[in-house]
Amino acid sequence: MPVVLIGLSLLTIVSYLFGGGAASIRLLQGLMALCVLAGVLGVVLHYRGSLEFQLEIDPSQRGWDLFSKVIQAKAPPTLAPGAMAQLGLLGLVYAFRHPALGRAVASELPASRGV
Repeated sequence: MPVVLIGLSLLTIVSYLFGGGAASIRLLQGLMALCVLAGVLGVVLHYRGSLEFQLEIDPSQRGWDLFSKVIQAKAPPTLAPGAMAQLGLLGLVYAFRHPALGRAVASELPASRGV
């Protein structure tokens, strides 16, 4: 799933660079939101996998000791999918109020009167 999302995101960026407009930015926003969701889901799934593995090794583990071993696990790396979420957030920041979307930036709007 992450490889597919990254590939689609790269294709979308290339299509924007070669004449894409608002549609490619909207598609990029959607893909980046999916990257964030995939990253969060990946952390949860990796955590569960590492937890099961640690409990198979020593079923008597509990509390902080168990948690620290799960977080520091090398296979599957529990926090590695967090990079996918970071990639998605970076893409969403890039696409936020992008000029191709034709939105007025708040600083360009006329000052409101009253109050």
